[in-house]
Amino acid sequence: MRRDTVRCVEIACHHPANRGECRVYNQFTEQFSVMDLARLTEAAARKMGLTVEIDHIPDPRVEAEQHYYNAKHSKLMELGLQPHYLSDSLLDSLMNIAIRYRDRVDASLMLPQVNWREPKNERRTQMSMPTKSSAAEPRVEHAMSREAKAEKA
Repeated sequence: MRRDTVRCVEIACHHPANRGECRVYNQFTEQFSVMDLARLTEAAARKMGLTVEIDHIPDPRVEAEQHYYNAKHSKLMELGLQPHYLSDSLLDSLMNIAIRYRDRVDASLMLPQVNWREPKNERRTQMSMPTKSSAAEPRVEHAMSREAKAEKA
């Protein structure tokens, strides 16, 4: 995939816009939903003998869960891009890298930090990953506001 990024930049450089023309290149060759990627990852992990469970967390965005999105990405392909699509071998390679360096991952950073449905989001200072038994409990502990700390003191 990295080589596709470099190739896209190369193609764009070799096909500059005319004076006064603005060109936009959408640099992607495939489109997946989060659930699509979760299922592909789950399947790749299971092939490696790993136990995987997809966790459904509330969507912090203010948009429909299912919506029509038809982004165009044909221009770079018309100019010669030969894409490398997401494949089982690429997923296997990525899974092996993730496993090798898993001790470097702070899983708490994977959860949304902002809830777009709220008018104000307090800064979160302590994060924790939920366990299945605590699924109904809040996923993230919020820092106490100054007022709450003053009342407690």
